[in-house]
Amino acid sequence: MARRIDEDKHKWSSRQPRSQSRRPSRNIVHVRPGPVRSCQNLLDPLQCFSSFITDNMIDLIVTHTNAEIAIKSRKYKAVKSTQRPTNANEIRALIGILPLSAAIKDNHLPSRELFNNTFCGNRYCSTMTCERFDLLINCLRFDDKSTRQERRLTDVFAPFRDIWDLFIAKCRENYKSGCYLTIHKQLLGSRGRCPFHNSTKYMVDAEPYLGSFTKTDGVLLAKGLVKEPYKLTLVGTPRANKREIPVEFQNERTRRTGTASFCYDNELTLLSYKAKPQKVLFLLSTCHEEGTINEHT
Repeated sequence: MARRIDEDKHKWSSRQPRSQSRRPSRNIVHVRPGPVRSCQNLLDPLQCFSSFITDNMIDLIVTHTNAEIAIKSRKYKAVKSTQRPTNANEIRALIGILPLSAAIKDNHLPSRELFNNTFCGNRYCSTMTCERFDLLINCLRFDDKSTRQERRLTDVFAPFRDIWDLFIAKCRENYKSGCYLTIHKQLLGSRGRCPFHNSTKYMVDAEPYLGSFTKTDGVLLAKGLVKEPYKLTLVGTPRANKREIPVEFQNERTRRTGTASFCYDNELTLLSYKAKPQKVLFLLSTCHEEGTINEHT
């Protein structure tokens, strides 16, 4: 095949692009990975945590959580200390309880056992009461609930968008990633009502949290990442049912085991390798230009 257009109008060529005399700029890393700025010298865990979960983020959580507490307090005839407004220190304590319970495998316990001295000692109940913990979890909010429906029309992630953007900004500001990253989705156990629910019972698809490019892996992701502002190369294994993969690359009875086929589209190189009689592997790369296989590796 000299050139082919698949169902998505994606064009592939069997001809290898003209090789460049030097290494492509997209394969040259100019950034030194690791923590940057003031984070380079931080050793205290709390200071490290505060570099990513800032006071501004905590204040937003306090404001929106107090608004929800005020709404729920209207249902009570007499407001007790359990229904009092929260503050920054208490929210930090709440955030501290959650990863601690997960780290020591207590997160599967109901709150009445979590705060029971017999089961978990005093590590949780010394922070707050069980009733207060339940209230804060039920009232925990990250956005202005009064404007949420309007914002949800254009952003399904609206209930968490403001805090998320602030967190991502701090991650980019305080840490530079290295040469090798993994982009994938994750299924999280959940019993809550969420628009990201997967067909699996009680599972939430966390893929929307990764951004617009990761919703479509394969060719679209590779083309998106190699452009500005990301300028990232990709090596991955697209699924066989992707429509961008040419029909000629699929498994056929007449195709011998151990054969490899390549096709190209500018920075993209797609490999189809028949590893077994009934199995074909696909590899997509934006950092390899030559369609060759090393038999010794």
